Amino acid sequence: MASLQSGTWRQRAPIVVSGCRMKLALLFLSILTGYVLYPAIGHPQPVVSSDPTAKDFHFQFVPQMNNNFALDLYAHVVKDRPGQNLFFSPYSIVSALTMTAEGARGETALQMGTVLHFPEQVRRSDDTGVPWDTASIHTEMATLKRLLLGEDRPYEINVANALWLEQTYPFRPQFLAILNETYDAAARQVDFMFNPDPTRIQINNWVEEQTKNKIQDLLTPETIDTATRLVLANAIYFKGNWTDEFDESETQPEDFTLLDGSSVQVPLMSQRSLRTHYAELRPDGTPNIPVLNEDPPSFDSPPNPDGFQILALDYRGRDLVMAILLPKKHTGLPALEKGLTADKLTQWLDTARRQEVHVFLPKFKLEENISLKQTLSAMGMPKAFEPNGFLGMSDAADAWKLYLSHVAHKAYVDVNEEGTEAVAATAIMARAASARSGPPIPTFRADRPFLFLIRDTRTGTILFLGRMMRPPQ
Repeated sequence: MASLQSGTWRQRAPIVVSGCRMKLALLFLSILTGYVLYPAIGHPQPVVSSDPTAKDFHFQFVPQMNNNFALDLYAHVVKDRPGQNLFFSPYSIVSALTMTAEGARGETALQMGTVLHFPEQVRRSDDTGVPWDTASIHTEMATLKRLLLGEDRPYEINVANALWLEQTYPFRPQFLAILNETYDAAARQVDFMFNPDPTRIQINNWVEEQTKNKIQDLLTPETIDTATRLVLANAIYFKGNWTDEFDESETQPEDFTLLDGSSVQVPLMSQRSLRTHYAELRPDGTPNIPVLNEDPPSFDSPPNPDGFQILALDYRGRDLVMAILLPKKHTGLPALEKGLTADKLTQWLDTARRQEVHVFLPKFKLEENISLKQTLSAMGMPKAFEPNGFLGMSDAADAWKLYLSHVAHKAYVDVNEEGTEAVAATAIMARAASARSGPPIPTFRADRPFLFLIRDTRTGTILFLGRMMRPPQ
């Protein structure tokens, strides 16, 4: 039977459903005040796969790079937010930071590449000023974008990048060429110095268009001023259906147990005998397999109070899934998070097998507002936020030496019977188991804190990641 990454997920034809289609949208916006980005000197131009679906491309770096960063960022954020909900998009953040890192030099570039988990294969030992040969990374990022866009997909998805350039600043043409040719990031010359607010409104209009009006007035007046030199934006929008929708009439109010043992009411959606990918694992990540008893004939699961369950819910086409990690105890999520790594997550997800499961999942909405400046500094890139943290940004001898001043991420997710709707925005500011006939059908009842993610099954790339600690009332 197939694992979560196996291509055999497509053995079962997707069910065509009617009614409301779910929406998943993400926006990543990088606001770089007085900040100029340049490519590593002498880098070859990335060669992007000519196949727009990139089906046969072999990814060496980017999925693992993305997922390692995702779990690092998750660990740092939850450490500072005990008991709180969380939702963000590692794919969007990695996309924009990778483009941003192309303009870094020296220690700043080294720190950013290390935090982003650039592989040792692209480390340059002969040039401390330009420590990474990023051409292959850009190629994989571009190919992943084309894979996500694909052709003949049973869902709607769009990925867009854009640049707004201060018209008087001497941007290096090679930097603009790499972002345009690799990321399809079209550049627009604007007047930040004398007309910052009209430019802010123009960028907000682009944001609204790319997110289908889900994010409006993202940039407040104080986010862009006369010192702004560049705004770099990335947006991803996804709209699709569950392969098997929940019946709204089956949704009932039930208790959701919190970490402290108290409970709150939550609408709990349900599906009986849903055939999907499922596994129950012990604390060490090994499967907890039901044991056959001869007298009387029955299957019993060995005790596993400190273990956890994994469930994967397909979106139509099965290129994307929502995976949920649910501890057996209501107090179990912190321990699960403590040992969570990208490699372990992949290993755990690969243990899941398609079988019938009784599924109970909360219908919930989350809204998040996360400041990432201190988090990214703690993760190992403080030079990016220090004065003169970015050197060599312009060939002009009198060009200002600039630094990042603020990183903010806002996100929203709505999980319901039809599927999922999610929108996120990020801004970077820079300044100048039964009988012998078989085991019983397991029950997956997410009525306690759990971790969830949305993942591309072809590459394993985590597009969205979060946790539900307390359903909003």
